[in-house]
Amino acid sequence: MVHYFDETRVQELLSIPELLKGVREALVALTLGQVLQPLRTVMPIGEASANGLLFLKPAQLGDALSTKLITLVPGNAQKGLPTLLSTIVLMDPATGQTLAVMEGNTITAQPASGGHAGQRRTGAQPRAHAARRARGVRNACVEPQRGQRQSVRA
Repeated sequence: MVHYFDETRVQELLSIPELLKGVREALVALTLGQVLQPLRTVMPIGEASANGLLFLKPAQLGDALSTKLITLVPGNAQKGLPTLLSTIVLMDPATGQTLAVMEGNTITAQPASGGHAGQRRTGAQPRAHAARRARGVRNACVEPQRGQRQSVRA
């Protein structure tokens, strides 16, 4: 079963302390070479999007496999929409199954935060959002802190 978290649900479930903790842990793992994080792929998405771009940012840290999809659509400004939109897909690395799909702008917008908070504590340099945030996202959104633990594998 794939879980979907829209902007409202992400805001409800997101725990900044958990997110920052996950970011710090991911930065340490990144500096130790434990994160699989190829360079992002950029693809033009054509005239219909006012010559927009699609960015693909995959990363794996332990059992957290994610891909962050980001669209840059300059024409969105005239439509009252953000020019940058993101979606995060979490997958099971053992089976490849999609576990969750979530709106990514809310998570990305947290105080440029994560990277800088982790950098101060670990000395690591901030790098791609998907790798740094995979565990924090999983902990903060997929397993809510409201006293009722809810697994995406349910």
